[in-house]
Amino acid sequence: MASGFDEWVTARTPSLLRFAHVLAGTDEAAQKAVRTALARLWSSWETDRRAVEPDLRARDAVVRACPSRWPAHVPDRAPVTVGAGSPEVDERPVAAWLGTLPLRRRAVVVLTYLEARPDHDVADVLGLSEASVRSQRQRALATLPAGVPAEPGARGQAISAALEVLASSATTHLPDLRAGIEPPPARPRRGPWLAVLAVLGLVVGVAWITHENRSPSGVITYPKLTVPATWRVESYAGVQVRVPATWGWGGAPIHADFFEGSSRLGACGADQAAVGPDSSTTSDASSTTGFVGRPAVLTFRCVPWGSDGVMPSTDALWFGSPMKLGFKALGPVVAETRAIGGQRVTVFSADPQLRREVLGSAEAVDTDANGCPTRAVQAPVAGPSGLTASSMSVCVYSQDTGVPVLLWSGREDAAAARHYVDAVAGASAGACTSSPQGEWVALGLAGDGGERWDVVNLGCARIMTARGPAASLGPGTLGPWAHNAIRAYVSGPRDPAADVAAYFRSPTG
Repeated sequence: MASGFDEWVTARTPSLLRFAHVLAGTDEAAQKAVRTALARLWSSWETDRRAVEPDLRARDAVVRACPSRWPAHVPDRAPVTVGAGSPEVDERPVAAWLGTLPLRRRAVVVLTYLEARPDHDVADVLGLSEASVRSQRQRALATLPAGVPAEPGARGQAISAALEVLASSATTHLPDLRAGIEPPPARPRRGPWLAVLAVLGLVVGVAWITHENRSPSGVITYPKLTVPATWRVESYAGVQVRVPATWGWGGAPIHADFFEGSSRLGACGADQAAVGPDSSTTSDASSTTGFVGRPAVLTFRCVPWGSDGVMPSTDALWFGSPMKLGFKALGPVVAETRAIGGQRVTVFSADPQLRREVLGSAEAVDTDANGCPTRAVQAPVAGPSGLTASSMSVCVYSQDTGVPVLLWSGREDAAAARHYVDAVAGASAGACTSSPQGEWVALGLAGDGGERWDVVNLGCARIMTARGPAASLGPGTLGPWAHNAIRAYVSGPRDPAADVAAYFRSPTG
């Protein structure tokens, strides 16, 4: 069986069926298109999956397998209310319009307004340039029926709402797997086509058996969503998401030799928040505090995977999650997992919309929205002379697993950055000859013309700068940035002074 294909199909079949249903107009045509698309994808999974995002290749295959036109008859349905407090949406005019569009133009509309995909993704799916995507969309919109708002923002919302109503009626499993599958055009070797059917029989059966009853339908599609402006950015190892500002910070399961079992997997504080969300104090966190967890040892009270005290029972997110893709009911919450940027991200919540919003905000990045590079900053950088900092990026790196990763990031404003710069200038200390090990913090001071990077070496309790002497750790140099999640993830110096210990968790956990 192709590595990872079964889990990918488990997670993605419902969203592919929604996409195909709106594109093809009927469940029957949608199911046939998805069966064919999955078969084509499986036949080249190992060779192509690293070159092109599987979600995009799957949609390309669905488009190719869909009929060129919608059925002539559009079901006569009453307007539908989508979501609590939402207005009634009459999807019939949009459905009638969509059915008249050529297939490629119809696909541009569905990818744009149902799945909220950017132009470069639409271009990749359809083999077009981004300019052609925009041209096809404009030509489609020029034929919209009367009654759809003309103003671009309202028009987009109306189309999206209508397509969501159409998608909500899609079947989200494949009840008759082999019916209507068309083999790939390339002639397979003797035997593999039977293996394709066998794999699809197993995988899609698992997808239907294990997925929860999705309400709203298609919660696993992960379209790019706009989340509340009050939500904050969290990132780990090149993947960033946005989460409610009321969430605190905690752990996630880790791999370690001291755990039993073949997986060597366990948890050292993964079931609840270790630090609350208050930005100015060490606020108490309870078992009901939502949190973002990262693979880290937050307490020496560790338990093996599968033991009590591993799974959260409240709203939470795990980076680097060991959970399987898809859904799993866990008492008061449901765990929903997607793969992105080489890792899995799991959101725990009883609220499907919250899970969808958080996972819909996930993206792989080289530098996150707080200004922290995924590639570790291990040495200070001088930056331009006379730099006036307008902000400060706080980047916590860890190499406890052998390879440095960005563990946590935050950003401070101009006032905190200036306070820090002044404090460092007046806190010179002896040089530190060792390189940072285990955990360290890189502080990026951004301003007109460039960036300056200082490195906090916790092994020798010094802040290393590229210009001037090292600075000692103290309330002045720590106060502007050492709060929030620092207290969850960063151990202080081995023998910290009393006025420094308050800014970090104990080195012994």
